Amino acid sequence: MAVLGIPAGFDLGGSGPGRFYQDIVINRDTERLFSAGKPAHQLLDPEGRVYVMQAYSHIVDDSLTRDALPGLGDRLQLPTGWAYRTEIPEHGLVLRTATGEAHILQDSACSAW
Repeated sequence: MAVLGIPAGFDLGGSGPGRFYQDIVINRDTERLFSAGKPAHQLLDPEGRVYVMQAYSHIVDDSLTRDALPGLGDRLQLPTGWAYRTEIPEHGLVLRTATGEAHILQDSACSAW
Protein backbone atom coordinates (compact mmCIF):
# COMPACT_ATOMS: atom_id res chain seq x y z
CA MET A 1 0.00 0.00 0.00
CA ALA A 2 1.30 3.43 -0.88
CA VAL A 3 0.25 7.04 -1.28
CA LEU A 4 0.94 8.19 -4.82
CA GLY A 5 1.19 11.84 -5.77
CA ILE A 6 0.92 12.32 -9.54
CA PRO A 7 3.67 14.70 -10.69
CA ALA A 8 2.92 17.66 -12.96
CA GLY A 9 3.05 16.65 -16.62
CA PHE A 10 2.42 12.96 -15.94
CA ASP A 11 0.12 11.69 -18.71
CA LEU A 12 -1.94 8.84 -17.22
CA GLY A 13 -3.72 8.04 -20.47
CA GLY A 14 -0.88 8.54 -22.91
CA SER A 15 1.96 6.41 -24.15
CA GLY A 16 4.63 9.05 -24.70
CA PRO A 17 7.42 10.57 -22.65
CA GLY A 18 4.92 12.20 -20.28
CA ARG A 19 4.04 8.80 -18.83
CA PHE A 20 7.12 6.57 -18.85
CA TYR A 21 10.51 6.75 -17.16
CA GLN A 22 9.50 9.51 -14.75
CA ASP A 23 10.70 9.23 -11.17
CA ILE A 24 7.69 9.35 -8.85
CA VAL A 25 8.06 9.63 -5.09
CA ILE A 26 5.57 7.64 -3.04
CA ASN A 27 5.07 7.45 0.70
CA ARG A 28 5.68 3.86 1.67
CA ASP A 29 7.46 1.98 4.44
CA THR A 30 8.52 -1.33 2.94
CA GLU A 31 11.32 -3.78 2.59
CA ARG A 32 11.80 -6.01 -0.46
CA LEU A 33 14.21 -8.88 -0.63
CA PHE A 34 15.62 -10.12 -3.92
CA SER A 35 17.17 -13.54 -3.31
CA ALA A 36 20.83 -14.27 -3.91
CA GLY A 37 21.43 -16.20 -7.11
CA LYS A 38 18.16 -14.98 -8.72
CA PRO A 39 18.04 -12.38 -11.51
CA ALA A 40 17.44 -8.74 -10.55
CA HIS A 41 16.37 -6.71 -13.61
CA GLN A 42 17.44 -3.08 -13.39
CA LEU A 43 17.05 0.26 -15.12
CA LEU A 44 19.78 2.86 -14.76
CA ASP A 45 19.01 6.51 -15.38
CA PRO A 46 21.51 9.11 -16.63
CA GLU A 47 22.12 10.35 -13.06
CA GLY A 48 23.23 6.88 -11.92
CA ARG A 49 20.05 5.93 -10.03
CA VAL A 50 19.20 2.24 -10.19
CA TYR A 51 15.60 1.04 -10.30
CA VAL A 52 14.96 -2.66 -9.64
CA MET A 53 11.98 -4.29 -11.34
CA GLN A 54 9.22 -5.13 -8.90
CA ALA A 55 6.57 -6.33 -11.36
CA TYR A 56 5.94 -6.81 -15.05
CA SER A 57 2.67 -7.07 -16.94
CA HIS A 58 1.18 -8.38 -20.16
CA ILE A 59 -0.64 -5.14 -20.95
CA VAL A 60 1.68 -4.18 -23.84
CA ASP A 61 3.15 -7.56 -24.80
CA ASP A 62 1.18 -10.67 -23.87
CA SER A 63 4.13 -12.87 -24.88
CA LEU A 64 6.43 -11.43 -22.20
CA THR A 65 7.46 -14.13 -19.73
CA ARG A 66 9.83 -14.30 -16.77
CA ASP A 67 12.32 -16.18 -18.95
CA ALA A 68 12.26 -13.33 -21.49
CA LEU A 69 13.08 -10.61 -18.94
CA PRO A 70 16.87 -10.69 -19.49
CA GLY A 71 16.18 -9.50 -23.06
CA LEU A 72 13.57 -6.91 -22.09
CA GLY A 73 16.04 -4.09 -22.75
CA ASP A 74 15.77 -4.81 -26.47
CA ARG A 75 11.99 -4.25 -26.32
CA LEU A 76 12.02 -1.06 -24.26
CA GLN A 77 12.00 2.42 -25.74
CA LEU A 78 14.61 3.78 -23.35
CA PRO A 79 15.23 7.52 -23.23
CA THR A 80 18.71 8.76 -24.13
CA GLY A 81 21.20 7.94 -21.40
CA TRP A 82 19.16 5.12 -19.84
CA ALA A 83 20.33 1.49 -19.69
CA TYR A 84 18.85 -1.89 -18.86
CA ARG A 85 20.72 -4.74 -17.23
CA THR A 86 20.11 -8.02 -15.46
CA GLU A 87 22.35 -8.89 -12.54
CA ILE A 88 22.43 -11.96 -10.37
CA PRO A 89 23.33 -10.81 -6.86
CA GLU A 90 25.78 -12.98 -4.98
CA HIS A 91 24.10 -11.93 -1.73
CA GLY A 92 20.47 -11.05 -1.14
CA LEU A 93 19.54 -7.58 -2.34
CA VAL A 94 17.43 -5.65 0.18
CA LEU A 95 15.51 -2.55 -0.87
CA ARG A 96 14.31 -0.65 2.17
CA THR A 97 12.68 2.76 2.42
CA ALA A 98 14.78 4.62 4.95
CA THR A 99 12.72 7.81 5.08
CA GLY A 100 9.25 6.49 4.26
CA GLU A 101 9.69 7.51 0.64
CA ALA A 102 10.24 5.22 -2.32
CA HIS A 103 11.12 6.21 -5.88
CA ILE A 104 9.27 4.29 -8.56
CA LEU A 105 8.64 4.51 -12.30
CA GLN A 106 6.89 2.74 -15.12
CA ASP A 107 8.59 1.71 -18.37
CA SER A 108 7.17 1.56 -21.89
CA ALA A 109 6.34 -2.15 -21.44
CA CYS A 110 4.21 -1.34 -18.35
CA SER A 111 6.64 -2.82 -15.86
CA ALA A 112 6.91 -1.30 -12.39
CA TRP A 113 10.33 -0.35 -11.03
